[in-house]
Amino acid sequence: KLSKAKIVLVNDSDLKSINPKWVKLQLDAIKKYDYATPLYSRYKYDGTITNHVCYPVVYGLFCRNIRQPIGGDFAFSKDFSNYILGQRWYENARLFGVDIFMTTHAILGGFRICQVNLGVKIHDIKDPGKTLGPMFRQVVGTLFSIITRNKERFKGMKGVKEVKVIGGGRSDEPQAFEVNMDILKERFTRGVTEYNPLIKKCFSERDYKVVNACVRKDVIDIKSEEWVRMVYDAVLAYKKGIKEVVDSLLPIWFGRVYSFVEETREMSTRKAEKVIVEQAKEFYEQRNYLLDRL
Repeated sequence: KLSKAKIVLVNDSDLKSINPKWVKLQLDAIKKYDYATPLYSRYKYDGTITNHVCYPVVYGLFCRNIRQPIGGDFAFSKDFSNYILGQRWYENARLFGVDIFMTTHAILGGFRICQVNLGVKIHDIKDPGKTLGPMFRQVVGTLFSIITRNKERFKGMKGVKEVKVIGGGRSDEPQAFEVNMDILKERFTRGVTEYNPLIKKCFSERDYKVVNACVRKDVIDIKSEEWVRMVYDAVLAYKKGIKEVVDSLLPIWFGRVYSFVEETREMSTRKAEKVIVEQAKEFYEQRNYLLDRL
């Protein structure tokens, strides 16, 4: 059935910082735009799937600087509602993949997109090593499906377009929390060992050596440029029908998050944000590594 609502507003159920100002900003945005993503201040280790997969891939391949493409707090128009209801919904898109499914289709569908500055996001903290495995698989599986089915669309995209930001938001410092590094390290080591044959099959020889050297030396150091290649190699393997590549990318993602935490431990959230943005730029700079073979 087609949506009859003029504006649809969705917010995450674990939010503690939602307030009437948020709602007004989100609803007002749809007077001029079709799709409004959230933009908020988050601690440097919050949103690790966003920071190391969704944001840089949307930046690098979809050529849009949308900082929170899976933020969970969206507003959209009747036109977009009816459009998205008519799309092919992958299984994972009905689960945690729904946010990236909507955002990427808003871009591919040519809809007017903006970002709504909501200030600090306060919600239930998710330690990446403890709770984010299933979410990673569902989000990344959905994203890879969309990429491999729209390869011709990316080749015509040149330059990263900025996306309008609406609202001032508060500038409060986001809540800090500790990341369990032991769990990240254990998940990386165990996963690389378990999926070693698949990693060897799906990734380049040099990056296969990188992850195995990390295990052998018991020192995890996965640099951003290496991570970019691994994500793009995973997309290529997914296109070939090797869906299990997402499982093999998961422990490497644990390793990339571990490396990022070590790199930015002494940095403020603002300085760490610059590292995240530079990584997104690396995804754009290396986009032909994928597109030339996709």
